[in-house]
Amino acid sequence: MNPNFTGIALEVMALAGEGQGAIQNLSVNTQHESIITLLVKEAIKTSAIEGEYLSREDLVSSIQRNLGYATHGQKSKDKR
Repeated sequence: MNPNFTGIALEVMALAGEGQGAIQNLSVNTQHESIITLLVKEAIKTSAIEGEYLSREDLVSSIQRNLGYATHGQKSKDKR
């Protein structure tokens, strides 16, 4: 797992108002899904502001890879 990316994920969650206590009460899989969902939403909003539109599937795959989560063989189409 990429420690820098994990730290960023936690910071984004804090900025988005996601309480750590609420997240800690969830199963590990649900925690991972919640983190990924939040990061994808933030990335899509940020990219839209910049005038760029990203694939949700590619974002999920990239975030999963960077956090060290299993990607189930998913490959990003966008090779940037």
